[in-house]
Amino acid sequence: VGPLWIGTTSRQRMLGFCKLGVDVESIDTTPPDGHALKSLGARLGRRMGLDWDLAGANQQILEAVYRSPPGLIWIEKGLTIKPKVLSEIKQRHPGIRLIAYSPDDMLLPTNQSRSYLRSIACYDWHVTHKSFNVSELTALGARRVYYAVKSFDEQTYYPRQLTVSEQEKWGADVAFLGGYEQPRFETMLAVAQMGIRVKIWGPGWERVVKRHVNLEVRPG
Repeated sequence: VGPLWIGTTSRQRMLGFCKLGVDVESIDTTPPDGHALKSLGARLGRRMGLDWDLAGANQQILEAVYRSPPGLIWIEKGLTIKPKVLSEIKQRHPGIRLIAYSPDDMLLPTNQSRSYLRSIACYDWHVTHKSFNVSELTALGARRVYYAVKSFDEQTYYPRQLTVSEQEKWGADVAFLGGYEQPRFETMLAVAQMGIRVKIWGPGWERVVKRHVNLEVRPG
């Protein structure tokens, strides 16, 4: 369960499960209208900790469990997943293991929601890449927290032979991929000010277009 559009690490992990031979049923938490996430109301709602399930993921999870109870439900950054749904699953099928995974610091307010905070104790395991989140999640009621060392998806990241046009399109002294955050911008700006050519891909960077001659924000 997670955002599964092409390019997300959630999709990479899902395909990783499939490669391991696991029988996987996927549920995409991305709203059918992707622009809904970028609307002013949605952004304000996230800042207030609200969690609108525009994708209907909660109902999809319940329907999947009713059809064929799985051994494990892996939920990636489940900000819209309701605690009552998780509790209902446990009541009906106590053997199902509920896993909460996130590559982000879930103690930051921007990475939280009311549903997520109320669901922490519902999960059998929390998986995090942030070592400092282990004790913090435990203090918030997590029963078990597993610290996972970061890795990469070999089906996505591997050496390629580039054409001249591809080198012109993608080439840079430094390439940054990821969503806009103020500290990230300040770091990339400092690199650009050192005379290093930086290209950035990711959502939210429109606000800093043309801030420096060596800082190029690319679409897509």
